[in-house]
Amino acid sequence: MNLLTVANAKLLKSDKFGYLSCGVHLLPYNLADTKFNLCKQSTSSCRAGCLQNSGRGSLSKVEMSRKAKTLMFLHDQENFMRQLDAELYYWKTMAKNKGKQLTFRFNLTSDVDLNTLFIDGQTLMDAHKDIIHYNYTKHIDRLSFHDNYHLVYSYDQSNHNKYMKLLQEGKNIAVVFDKNIPKTFNGYPVIDGDANDLIFLHKSPCVLGLRFKKIIKKGFVNADYVKTSTLVIKQ
Repeated sequence: MNLLTVANAKLLKSDKFGYLSCGVHLLPYNLADTKFNLCKQSTSSCRAGCLQNSGRGSLSKVEMSRKAKTLMFLHDQENFMRQLDAELYYWKTMAKNKGKQLTFRFNLTSDVDLNTLFIDGQTLMDAHKDIIHYNYTKHIDRLSFHDNYHLVYSYDQSNHNKYMKLLQEGKNIAVVFDKNIPKTFNGYPVIDGDANDLIFLHKSPCVLGLRFKKIIKKGFVNADYVKTSTLVIKQ
């Protein structure tokens, strides 16, 4: 079982910008094990609209694979981290052979604090200084202590003022729009966040605009989600 994927549709968009991107798909919140929550700041809107339920994530084989990775991470984290370390070295070699820079997103479908993960006493950022690490997070108090680790904070209307403060502090936030991506949001420039996954390329402060993705659960599209969600800006 490989931990890393490079086949994610958004990760693949990095290629034309000179990057090779890889990431880890774990099951979010406590889907894999009810004792552990990998998205501790998730809300009912988060869980209802989670991207785990869209695209290939809705396929049973994909979900089984993500569950196996998640259980390994939760119950055998030392070996998980050692395998992750080895796979990152492999993809660094692949990126170098292609003349590209490797980027890594641990939380493709989770929200784990990378500052708490270690390989032989080192964080991933220290163990792999030549990789650009990045993540989206709902933890508005989470910080990066490394120049090669970049964070974008996922907007929730229920905490609007706190996200405006993040922008005032020079940080970037990601906002989901139900239709078109506007040029500005509350006076801040909006970048098309769907164009690629390279969040570290954008000047701060700015807003990464994301288009709402349909949610698929048991074969049905949740058409009413936008009406009640605090995560989607209705236009």
